[in-house]
Amino acid sequence: MIINSADSIAAYHRFVQRVLESKSVWLVVETDRDLPVTCASNDDMDTFVVPVWSDRAYAVRAQPKFAFNTDVEEVSLKNFLERTIPFLSEQNGLTGPNWNADLAGLEVDPLELLEKLQ
Repeated sequence: MIINSADSIAAYHRFVQRVLESKSVWLVVETDRDLPVTCASNDDMDTFVVPVWSDRAYAVRAQPKFAFNTDVEEVSLKNFLERTIPFLSEQNGLTGPNWNADLAGLEVDPLELLEKLQ
């Protein structure tokens, strides 16, 4: 899907601002495995992306794009920074901050996102 890069950049900045204010991140998780859902990168099919949202409503809007056995889950910013980000970095994964309902947006290195959220 083609997405306006200005919209993607604005969504990324909105993600950072709102997460710093709320101290939480929203994920869509696989209920049977309690793991965040992943998508293939638009740039490299061998790289995975974990979409993350600053607001529950954004995650709920994207949830239907995934398998039926998913749920929307709030994760504390502390947990996200201490557990999720290091795991993604170790696995060479990326983050998709505030992707739209079509699962399109910026793909951000988790360490770059860590720097923005500290």
